[in-house]
Amino acid sequence: MTLATQTALLALLERIASALERAHPLPDPPVRLANTPDAAPEPDADGWIEWPGGSGVCPIPSDWTITARLRSDVIVTRPAKAFRWHHLNWASDLVAFRITQAVPPEPASEPDADGWIEWHGGECPVPGDTPVDIRLRAGIEIASSKALDLGKCYKASDWTWTHNDHPGDIIAYRIAR
Repeated sequence: MTLATQTALLALLERIASALERAHPLPDPPVRLANTPDAAPEPDADGWIEWPGGSGVCPIPSDWTITARLRSDVIVTRPAKAFRWHHLNWASDLVAFRITQAVPPEPASEPDADGWIEWHGGECPVPGDTPVDIRLRAGIEIASSKALDLGKCYKASDWTWTHNDHPGDIIAYRIAR
C-alpha cells in the first residue's frame, strides 16, 4: 500500500469515526472539579487552558460554555458537555479551551412537605459529613436512613453534586432523619 493510499484511508477512517461520534455521542463523563487529578491547568495570558486529554473527565461544570481550540486549529463555542474530553489523535480532539460563560448554580429551593429540596447542580449544598437522602434524575431514591440498617450511612461527600445531564444526577436531596 502506498503512502498516498494510507493517508487517504486514514482520512476516510477519521471522517467515518467523526460521523459515528455525531450520530452516537458518548455519554458525558462525571465532572471533577479543581481539586482532582484531572484539574485543568491555569489559563495563559489570553485565557486559554491547554488540555492534554487526561482520562477524559471534564474539569469544569458541564453546563458552562467554553470556546475550544481543536487539534485541527478550528475554534468552536459550545457547552462543555458537547465535547469529548479524551484524546483519540483526531482532528476533533479538544487541545485548549477558555471559559466563555460560567453558569452559577441556582439557589436551593425550600424543602417540600417531606423535606426534599430541589437541586439544580453545583457544589455540595451541605457540610460533607451530613447524612443525606438523594433522588436521582433516573427516579431512584437512595435513603441514607435505610442504608444505616446495612451498616452504611451515605454522607453528602459520598456524592457528585454537579450535573452532567445524566440519569445519575442528583435532582433533590433531604437531610436524613
